[in-house]
Amino acid sequence: MLTYQAYKLIHLFGIFLLLSSLAGLAAATFAGAEQKVRKLVLAGHGIGLFVILFAGFGLLAKIGAWVDTWVLGKLVIWFLLGAAPFVIRKARGAAGWIFWLLPVIAGLAAWLALYKPGA
Repeated sequence: MLTYQAYKLIHLFGIFLLLSSLAGLAAATFAGAEQKVRKLVLAGHGIGLFVILFAGFGLLAKIGAWVDTWVLGKLVIWFLLGAAPFVIRKARGAAGWIFWLLPVIAGLAAWLALYKPGA
């Protein structure tokens, strides 16, 4: 069984991997990069999503907060970030503003985790 701090470190690693992958995908799409680059960042995106979910549920088990409002908000953000590559790919013109929207979404997720509204 992992400690709370270990889950948090793993969770943060997943977040960093996910955000850097999405930023890389947005930049690669905006620049018209080749398919090989897109495959690499999409792999990072999927691994990041899995790691975030795994460690996030481990953290929830440690603090016992399964059905709080802020947890639902974090899951909605997780789904939005999971769908982001499809939006980037289908709407190439949106890649630029998605690149700037990512830190805002990450900030909202951090705010939910820190202040836990509705808990």
